[in-house]
Amino acid sequence: ALGREAGQAVGHSIFDVYRDKPEIIDAVHAALRGEATMLTVEVHGRYYDAYYEPLLDEHGEIAGVVGVALDITERRDVTEALSTVLNTVGEGIITIDSDGVIDMVNRELEKTFGYETEELLGANVQMLIPDQHRDTYQTWIESYQATGDADNLGRRLELDGLHQDGHTFPLELNIQEAILR
Repeated sequence: ALGREAGQAVGHSIFDVYRDKPEIIDAVHAALRGEATMLTVEVHGRYYDAYYEPLLDEHGEIAGVVGVALDITERRDVTEALSTVLNTVGEGIITIDSDGVIDMVNRELEKTFGYETEELLGANVQMLIPDQHRDTYQTWIESYQATGDADNLGRRLELDGLHQDGHTFPLELNIQEAILR
């Protein structure tokens, strides 16, 4: 159980155990309605990614809820420390995953493109690329994923960026690869 010792919640209703955490109660209710849910929640100073899914019986009826939680406190602390450092850099920095989904941005990138962090996280990086360059970008990404050939890594490229208000502007881009294990 989130933030509890092993066995501490056994025999108790989850609604009683987490009565002070409405976001957990809401997620359990959603799972009881048949909706899988995921949330990040703080319990006793620790942070968890919690997943709740309906448990179905042999007739496909909801018989309960299965919940799984992962303690992400250390990952969150490291991410916040990295973010603090990146926000001191006077250049825009963005990290994306292998599918082009934005993982992290710094404040300078927010200013440059006119977006708030929340608008960028989880979105595809192509939202920052003008239409006329998206095919080129997509071709480069697909080639890189298929072959590992990274001709553009480490080189400064002069491109156009797409601001939130729709105007394009020149920018200098330096693409680096970081493999997290």
